[in-house]
Amino acid sequence: MRLQEELDGLRQRFGISERGCVLYRAHASYADDNVIIVEADGFGGAVLLVIEGNYPVDYFTQEEREFATESAAVKAAEELRQGQVA
Repeated sequence: MRLQEELDGLRQRFGISERGCVLYRAHASYADDNVIIVEADGFGGAVLLVIEGNYPVDYFTQEEREFATESAAVKAAEELRQGQVA
């Protein structure tokens, strides 16, 4: 329990989200059911997912990309969405 508290403190100090935390979620476009998700890896990086279905329970991953930083993943998700909506 102490170790988890220490890890939580370090994450807060360095601005790192807990593993599995959804940092970004938006429909890819108005015309389909795809959703863009950015999920933190707990180490400062994140994974961008383009999914179809009921996240996080029952979904199909259409695209998956890993990023070294959470902010880079969120930026890529926003750019992907803007490119699909425009």
